[in-house]
Formats: sequence, C-alpha cells, structure tokens
Amino acid sequence: MSQLVWLLDRGAARVTYRLLYLAVLTGIPYNTEAFGVLHEAAQRIHVEPSAFAMIVTLLHAGLGVLVAWFVVTGQVPARAHC
Repeated sequence: MSQLVWLLDRGAARVTYRLLYLAVLTGIPYNTEAFGVLHEAAQRIHVEPSAFAMIVTLLHAGLGVLVAWFVVTGQVPARAHC
C-alpha cells in the first residue's frame, strides 16, 4: 500500500511540474495584447491547465503528507533519496 502511495505521489509530482510550467508559459501572454497570436491562444487555453495544475498540486500535497505519515509511524523506512 505504501509503495503504491509513494509511486502515485511521484507521478503526481511529475505531472504537477509540467502543468505548472505550462500554466506559467500560457500565463505570460494571457494579459499582454502585444503578443498577438500567442495572446489569443493563451486566452483560449490558459485557465484549464492552470486549474488542473492546482488540483494535481493538491493531490501531490495530500499524498506527500500520507507518505510522511507512513514514515513517521514507522510503517515504512525513510527512503535514502528523500
């Protein structure tokens, strides 16, 4: 069980990183009309990836707390790379 939670946490972290990067890249031209076509594209796609990134970030935070709980209670040993 703890191995599955740890893997889900790592997966959520990888997805979160990429989604937050996309949110920043689309957020820069979102409010700047000087970007022209990029501004229009950002207006169409910025909100959805940003909202989904925040949901996945919350999932990652929750799973991280659960993993930490497993370590603190001694159910699993602390990983060497943490």
